[in-house]
Parts: sequence; structure tokens; C-alpha cells
Amino acid sequence: MLVLADDNLGTITRFDSRGRHHASGPSPTVAVGAAAGTGATATIVGDDTAGTITVTTGTTPAAGALAVVTFAAAWAAAPPFVILTPKTAAAAGLGVYASSTTTTLTIGAANLPTASTVYSFDYQVVGGT
Repeated sequence: MLVLADDNLGTITRFDSRGRHHASGPSPTVAVGAAAGTGATATIVGDDTAGTITVTTGTTPAAGALAVVTFAAAWAAAPPFVILTPKTAAAAGLGVYASSTTTTLTIGAANLPTASTVYSFDYQVVGGT
């Protein structure tokens, strides 16, 4: 296994013997967006380059920002490239989109979410140019 490391951040990424990338590094944080509704929750499993974000909507959700991820370390250039994949049909039905800066990733919904529903998304982030 090839390991790339940084003196300040520790292990950044790993590649196995078949060249497959295994993301690792400091964990970002996630907060619910204003559109997630009252009492909504958000969790994240992953690092600045890849992972899964889960949002459970609260009461009276709306179209708009469902979750805001704050990266553990700022990206060098804005915006980093983001791939966002809904994990269920319900999540895909939201018409999700991503917007990013050097420090945050916002997951938004073009369509109205259902109250008290779990939506999960996989993300991958690659540094911008």
C-alpha cells in the first residue's frame, strides 16, 4: 500500500496494491441547512475527499440548503470539483445539487423534501484549478 502523508495533517490518502484510492484524513463537520426543517439532523462519515452525508429532515422542510459541510482543511483553489450521488430514489427525487467554496460544501434540494425522512448522499471532492 502506498501512503501519502503530510507533516501537519498525517495520512492524507492511501492506494492499495491494485491502485484503488482509499480516502483518509481529518474529518469535516456538517450542520443542517435552513431548508432541512425544524429539528432536522445531519451526520457525515468520511473526510475532505469522500464520504456519506445523511440528513433527516425535521418538520416543515423546504427546497434549498439541506446540509453544509465545513472541510477540515481549506482547499487551495475555489471551487473544488464535487461529485454528489443520491443513495436512494427518495434522495434522487429531491433534485439535489452541490455548491462549494474552498471551505464548505452545501447540499441543496430543488424539490420539496418530505418531513421526518432520511436522505443520504455520497460525495467526492477533487481540488479545483
